[in-house]
Amino acid sequence: RRKGLLSTISLGSLIFFDDYSSILIVGNSLRPLISLVNLSVEKFAFAAHVMGTSLASLSPVSSWVGLQIGYIAAVYEQIGWTHADPFIGFLQSLRFRFFPLSILSLLLVTTLTGRDFGPMRDAELAAAESASA
Repeated sequence: RRKGLLSTISLGSLIFFDDYSSILIVGNSLRPLISLVNLSVEKFAFAAHVMGTSLASLSPVSSWVGLQIGYIAAVYEQIGWTHADPFIGFLQSLRFRFFPLSILSLLLVTTLTGRDFGPMRDAELAAAESASA
């Protein structure tokens, strides 16, 4: 189970240029792995989605960076900062991206410790039971 999740995280971290492409490529590539390692579909989907969306929002070479730089440039123009570089503003804002950083941390902690909670725990227990039956 842990190896399956680590494989999902590893492949997701290699394909970070676009969130949708990452989810589709990782999901379709590793789908056969789910049943082999008794991983719940929910946990696999969560891992693929977190890696795809979070890394794309944090990476300066993703499809989202252009949109984010455009937003920053518009705000700079509104407040009169015509000399400021929006790309530098993007890079300086990375440390304040609390949700992507927190959800990546949560994924790594739950993967390494093997502990889940709430509905994810129920899904993982159901996957383990169906594998042993």
